[in-house]
Amino acid sequence: MGLKSALVTSIGDDHLGRFIREQLEREGVDTLHVITDPQRLTALVVLGIEDRDTLPLIFFRENYVQTVNDWRARGRSADSGWPSPKPGERA
Repeated sequence: MGLKSALVTSIGDDHLGRFIREQLEREGVDTLHVITDPQRLTALVVLGIEDRDTLPLIFFRENYVQTVNDWRARGRSADSGWPSPKPGERA
């Protein structure tokens, strides 16, 4: 389609995290804002479909990276990947 794409997320420093980063880069996705957390695992979640209205998430790992909380803990906006504005500043 000719559009540029980027991803804002966190991954673990594990085989799954490295695989995800490599595949994104291979597809031309900007991974500048993909943070690698050396202390935790890449999340592994399966979406189960029971029926039209029941779509449970099944988490297979403990101590996994939680993107929004990780970005906030680093003083970044989860929306942009850039530092969060200080009180009174415009985003």
